[in-house]
Amino acid sequence: MSHTGGPLILVLGPQGSGKGTQINLLKQQFGLPSVSAGELLRQTDGTTDLGRAVHDLIDQGKLVTIDLWRAVVAAYV
Repeated sequence: MSHTGGPLILVLGPQGSGKGTQINLLKQQFGLPSVSAGELLRQTDGTTDLGRAVHDLIDQGKLVTIDLWRAVVAAYV
């Protein structure tokens, strides 16, 4: 999965802050595609070093580090 161009809007906030609601409104109003953090992390390629590191943490029930998260986002955009 990768970003194919066009607008890129990041919506950040704590759990329950309304991120999903705002994204749904943007999708309806402007027809923009969306992707969630969890979706990006789950879809990392498990055959790469980055993907293995992400999946190892997820499989252990741990949070992905900010450095790994940045690498996943960089690979997407």
